[in-house]
Amino acid sequence: DYVHFSGGLGVPAEIGDAVKADRKEQDVLGAFIEMYRAPGQKIEFSSVYQFYKDELGQAAVSKIRLSKLLRERGIDVRKADHNITFVFWPGG
Repeated sequence: DYVHFSGGLGVPAEIGDAVKADRKEQDVLGAFIEMYRAPGQKIEFSSVYQFYKDELGQAAVSKIRLSKLLRERGIDVRKADHNITFVFWPGG
């Protein structure tokens, strides 16, 4: 016989916790944010992107993708001052 579980079998808590810990450990963007953040400061995005590429070897991520990922983490990335894009780090 065959039993169908419409909601799936679920993930045991131990496995779910291990997956979360592994993801956190491999969070390159999170590590970058911790290393480079400057609470309350405004930094030109091109400098942030260059640091991301040079220091972390993350050349595969485009500028557009990096700005989107930063925004998803609650970091303000927008044009200001003569149409130049800046990163506005929260806090300060």
